[in-house]
Amino acid sequence: MIEPRKTRWRHFNVQGKQAESEIITSFYFAPGDGEPLAPFIPGQFLTFRFQKPDGSEEVLRNYSLSALSEHTRCYRISVKREPAPVGSDVPPGYASNYLHDMVQVGDRLLIEEPRGRFFLSRRVPGKFPPLLLLQGSRRNRSRKQCIRCGRPA
Repeated sequence: MIEPRKTRWRHFNVQGKQAESEIITSFYFAPGDGEPLAPFIPGQFLTFRFQKPDGSEEVLRNYSLSALSEHTRCYRISVKREPAPVGSDVPPGYASNYLHDMVQVGDRLLIEEPRGRFFLSRRVPGKFPPLLLLQGSRRNRSRKQCIRCGRPA
């Protein structure tokens, strides 16, 4: 029988908010409990838990980490604002718009520690196997981090 993965939710403080473009903003999160960051590998993601204002629903969203693991004081994610599809009754993305419009430096959010299995594995220490990465959209920031991690220093 497979053991379920234990999850660890922690409160994080928003340390920074930086507009990268008209529709993409980066957010920086530091532990609110004084404990160190859990280590992560480029390609992993954080899970965020948001409560809708009317209390009707809890929203979970995953965002890829967008900074290298050498940033040991905070996590960074970069979020694209998701508008409502043109000509549709579908509303805009709740979590992305909440982050862009409501979350400010000093706010506290509930975040699950890094997870995910899309990362480069070094079979030989210091060397990566040959690799071809294809990117289809700007959401593939984790691929960029994998590439940066593989570059010689």
